[in-house]
Formats: sequence, C-alpha cells, structure tokens
Amino acid sequence: MHQPRYLFRQGRHFHFRRRIPGLSTSIRSVQVALGTTDEKTAHTWSRTLTTEFDAMLNAFTFLIDPLPEALIATYIQTRMQVIIDDLRRELRMERMSGRRTSPHATHRVQRAVLRALVEDGIAPALEPARIDPSWTADEVQGAVTLYANDVRGLRDQDQRQRVIRDFETVTGVKVASREHEYQIIEAHLQARLAALDAEQNCRDLRAQVYADLAKTLISQAETPPLVPVREVMSETVTQSLAAPAPSLVAVLPQQVPTKAIEAARAIQITADKRKISFTPGVDEIREPLTIDALRAQQAQAEAVARHHEKVIDGPDIAGIFWRMATTDGLSKETIAQRAASLRLFCLITSLQRVDDIRQHHLSAFRDALATFPIHFMRSPQDGSRTIEDIMQKARFMPDSEKGPHVSTRQRHIKSVELLLERAASEGHDLDPALNTKKIKPKAKGKSAKHKQRPVFTAEELKTVFAHHLWQGAQSEGSRHEPGSVIVRDSRYWIPLILAYTGARRAEIAGLKISDLKHIDGHPCIVIQANEYRSIKGEEPGETDARFQKTRIVPLHPHLIELGLCRHVSEMADRGEKLMFPDVVPVPRKKSRRAAATDPALMVDKFGASIDYMWRTSLEAALDGNPRNLCMHSMRHYVNDFFLFSSDVLGAVRFDLVGHVKSENEDTNTSVYRGEAPIHLKLAAINKLPRLF
Repeated sequence: MHQPRYLFRQGRHFHFRRRIPGLSTSIRSVQVALGTTDEKTAHTWSRTLTTEFDAMLNAFTFLIDPLPEALIATYIQTRMQVIIDDLRRELRMERMSGRRTSPHATHRVQRAVLRALVEDGIAPALEPARIDPSWTADEVQGAVTLYANDVRGLRDQDQRQRVIRDFETVTGVKVASREHEYQIIEAHLQARLAALDAEQNCRDLRAQVYADLAKTLISQAETPPLVPVREVMSETVTQSLAAPAPSLVAVLPQQVPTKAIEAARAIQITADKRKISFTPGVDEIREPLTIDALRAQQAQAEAVARHHEKVIDGPDIAGIFWRMATTDGLSKETIAQRAASLRLFCLITSLQRVDDIRQHHLSAFRDALATFPIHFMRSPQDGSRTIEDIMQKARFMPDSEKGPHVSTRQRHIKSVELLLERAASEGHDLDPALNTKKIKPKAKGKSAKHKQRPVFTAEELKTVFAHHLWQGAQSEGSRHEPGSVIVRDSRYWIPLILAYTGARRAEIAGLKISDLKHIDGHPCIVIQANEYRSIKGEEPGETDARFQKTRIVPLHPHLIELGLCRHVSEMADRGEKLMFPDVVPVPRKKSRRAAATDPALMVDKFGASIDYMWRTSLEAALDGNPRNLCMHSMRHYVNDFFLFSSDVLGAVRFDLVGHVKSENEDTNTSVYRGEAPIHLKLAAINKLPRLF
C-alpha cells in the first residue's frame, strides 16, 4: 500500500505529522495521534487531515489582500532599468574584449530558463519540453545548470530577502504576507525576462541611430586630401632597408596633423616597452587566462628562480614573485598563500606584467573579491574557467556563497602590495599613482587583540573531552554515539596533546616517530621542522640552530597514562615515519598525490583532516558551540594558564608555547639567557589540570 506523505508510524500506532511551510525547521512539526493501529484506517484519516490542513493554510494565506498591480508595475519598471543597464555593460565587455562566456550564459538559453520559471513556476528541474531541439549539447547542459542555480537562489532566504528589500525601497510598501513575497519574486523574474527580450531590439535601434548620424556627418564634411600611395610606399621601403624596425611615425604622410603624429609616437614608445620580455624561461599566456595556465606559468618562474644562477629581472608578475620568494626565504605556507593571491589578481585583472598595472585595476580587484565565489577551486573544473565564466556563475549564487571574509580579502591585497614593493626595488617602470592603501577592505570593527579569538576555560575543555570520542563511542564510524569503543588515532590524540602543550595543530599533526625523546629521564616531544611540515617563523631548510624555532615540551602525566608512548612504539613497529599516519588524507585516484612515492610530502595543511570530527564534537558537547571556540583556542588556553600562574616564569612559558601572535620577549629574557631547564618546564606542564 502506498505510504501517504504525512503518515508517521511510532511503535504500533499511526500519527499525522506535518511541518508548517515557511517556518524555521527548529520549530517542531504539528503531530496528531490518529488513535489507531490499523494501516487502512490510518490512510483514510491521513488523507482527510491533509485536505483540512491545506484548506486551513490557504485560509490564513489569503487573509491579506494581494499587492495592487499598479504597484507591481512600478517595481518592474524600476527593476528593469537596473537590469538593462547591467546587461548592456556586460554585453559590451563580452564583445569588445573578444571573449565569449560559457554556454550557460548564452542569452537565448537565459531567456528560455527565465520563461520556464515565469510560466511553469519553481520546479525541481527544467522541464524537457523547455529544451530547444536546435540547442547544442553544451547549451542543454548550460540550461540545466542555469535553471538549478536560479532555483537555488530563489529558495535561498538571504537572496529572497534582498529582492524584497529592493521592492520595499522602491515602493515604500512593507511586505505583509507570503502571497506578497511570491508576487515580488514573480515580478523580479518578469523584469529579467523582459530585459533580455528587449536587449537585442534596443541594440539594433542604437546601431541604426548611429548609422544615420554617420551619414549626416559624412555628407557635411569636406573630403580630406589623398596622399599618393607611391610616396608612402617609397618612403616605407627606403626606411626598411636602412633599419630593421622602422618607426611608426616615419611612414605617416606630411599632411597628418601634429596631434596625430604625437599619438603615433606614443604608440611607438608603448611598442618599445613591450620589447622588454618576460623573465627568460617564463612564457606569456596567449590562450584564455585561467588558474591552470597561471599555475603553469608560476611553475616556470619557480624553476628559473631556483635553478638559474643569474636571472634577468623581467616585468612578469610570476617571475617577480618567485624571485621574492627565494631571496626572502618565505615559508612553504606563505608561498602557497601569496602565489594563490597573485593568480587570482592576474585572473581578475587579465594582467601578467607589473608595468601594465594601473589604479583602476587595483580597484577592480577589490570590487571583484567582494562578490567572488567563496568555494572557488574546490572543484578541479574551476582551474580551466575564465573570469567571465566564474563571475557569470557567481551572479546566480546566493549571497552566503559569495564574498570571502574581509581578512581573506585583506590578505589577497597585501600580497599584491608586497609584489609591487619588490617590483619597485628591481627598478621596473611602475605607475607612480598606484596606491594599495586606498583599496584595502576595512573590517566593521576591531576588538582588543586578546579578545579577537575566544579562549577555552578549563570547565569547557572538561566538557569537550567528556564526549564519546574520548570516553567511549558506539564504533569507529559512529563516535558521536555512546558506547564502549575508544579509537586512539589522530582524532583522539591530537586535540588532547594540544590541550596539554599549547602547540599549533600542524606542529602536532606532523610529528615524526623520532620526535618523541627521553630527556633527563622524562618523555618529551621535540617540535621541530621536518620534511613534511615547517615551523611557523622558521625559514625552510634552516640549519643554523640560532635561527631554528625548535621547542622541547615534556609530556603531561595524563598523556603518559593514556598510552601515548605506547602508541608511538606501535607506530614504530609498523614501520611508520609519522606519529599519526592516519592524519594524511587518502589520495584521490589519478591525482598527483596518488602517484607520489610518499603522499604525506604533498599535504598542504597538516591536521586539516581531523577538523570535521573536532568541530562536530565541539558542537555536540557545547550545545552548538555558541562562542565559536576552535582548535587554536586551546593554544591560548595553555598560554593564559601559564601567563596567570605566578610561579611559572615568563621565559619558561615562551620556551614551551613559543610566541603568541605579536607577543615578544624583552631583551633581557630573549638575549641574555639560555634554554629553560627541563625540570622547570616539567613543573609548569604538570600544573595544567587533568581534563578527565
């Protein structure tokens, strides 16, 4: 027997259960006990209640009169003008730049998708009848994708509220019912459709107006004197024999006005500037600019910067960046971040040379970042998309998926600022009007530095580590359900070690078996750089002990009791190099990591694989984690504990935790002292309270 949609069985008894549409999912659904265990009777009563429920909802819906059609018409007219202006600018950029957008941005496809939404309403997928048989396979796929993006946007509350706010701003009328919302959404779609339908006709009309104007101007103007072709050709040939690169000005006839000669001379100067080639070994990208192409260009620049003794300072952005990266000794993580930022800058601005950068390019970069997809490059296909494809797709995304955090945008612009400083130091011809300070995004407000990141309290940590992951779960795959299974892997050990050491996540996740040592009779972990990950503040490949950031931290007695030393011995017996080998994600099939001899060498962020389990544990243990505590909050917890312990010396705290943010030692403790003794470090570590 077919199961009715709202019929729910609990034990032997049947219930009618249904949510009220439009209300938050946090509000419980309406549930009515049918008082029967007979399935046939339950089906009959469920259908009756469904009919009554629909009638009741309709009665509530239509209590308020709909918005007047005249008001809707006013909104459509205003909205249409905005859409037409934006559309005209987009089409002009598309045609004049010589680039073509992806098939899903084709305007005949957009018109068909919008017509389907207006006439058929919001459906799970585009109706097959709406697909034109003359479309190509790419256009069919584009229509399906575009329809899905539009539907997702219309169902997104943030985007829907933005449309409603626009309506209220234009008309001054407040929306008072769900029917009003649907009227506005329908009007919004009709305005978009009408703008697309009218755009081609408007373009033809403008072209005809300009053509008529041109005919009038030509009929009124005098015919300019003709220059004998033989004279021009003779002069050109004579100069070509004398010099391999004749000037553009030399072939101009004498009758050309002085201003035209000056313009031609400016063009010649620009052409001479372009002769300054890229760094030898780095190719200029001729095909469409994409992240994949820019990554390949940066790889060429890296090879030149690392392996050539003498490098010519070319004006290419990739070459300048890699010369800066090698001479400044940037860390692996910093190089990865700045390289990604500069690829994004080149992609958005379509520039590859620093001497081409103007202030309006910097401004355009800032503005594009504000609406750029947050999850860009999560998909491998993003690497082959042009900026037109990316921004066209972003138009149909909900606001929650666009606009990276202000700190991320500030980091991107800082990378460009540092690049320009390096280019200036190399003597490249930069525009003197460039000013990155004018384009830096500003945060809404800044709190005191010590309040910018939440810090765990001891009670909160005890609550977290009382979770089933550490106390006993149902199984390895169900660690949020109570049981008797304790899996002592990276997800178990790393948060515990962080809470008892104050180290950074990557520092613990990238520990090697050999990093556990017995010093002065006590087991300690040695936090030092290795082939898998670096240490913050230490230059890659540093061999001088004076500049290394190595720290020796004794193990807390609780970690020893829980069997950390035994775990390390077991990993050594298995022949593992890493203390927590399961922290290395399994490589995807046919990926570069899958083909590598040691995939762990290609992990970008050590410890990122445990983040999901940690976050879900926090949310489960702390009722949703309202203070937004994170793994790094444990580092500040340990630092604060030592900082406010009167019997823990400041030098001991620095040697255990390292520097926190911009905190530094004074000259007395940073210069005129040696390493803190192990017994003082152990005494400080032992003061940390046991977490369970």
